[in-house]
Amino acid sequence: MVSAIDRKSELIHALEDIGCRVTGPRVEIIQEISTLEGSFTAEDINTRLPALGRATIFRTIKLLQDTQKLCKTVLFDGTVRYSLDNEFHHHHLICVKCGDIEEMRSMELERMLRVVATKIPGSVVGHSLEIYRICRNCS
Repeated sequence: MVSAIDRKSELIHALEDIGCRVTGPRVEIIQEISTLEGSFTAEDINTRLPALGRATIFRTIKLLQDTQKLCKTVLFDGTVRYSLDNEFHHHHLICVKCGDIEEMRSMELERMLRVVATKIPGSVVGHSLEIYRICRNCS
């Protein structure tokens, strides 16, 4: 299990790697994200860090997405949630009742998507898949 300190360091280094300045507000946001388990919204961070501007929070989250350290997921109702990315290609299982998000990896699905890609004109450069469901806890 990765500690919050290790996560914080990894996120800071990821911003530095893409040439971003590591400012005090960005460190505060990263510190907060590093302590979270599971998914969160930008508003969650805004509530936890009311002294910081919303724009700073949203921009920092976007930068962390650009580093591929944060994963963005759109829920069934359109709500956007973020989670720390495990750095492996994955898809999401999203509960439409409680909003729980689980990562899913499937070799069978990846093989099927590669076949589909051969039938699409041009070059497929990526894909995203969210499966909406009712989780075991909500069933």
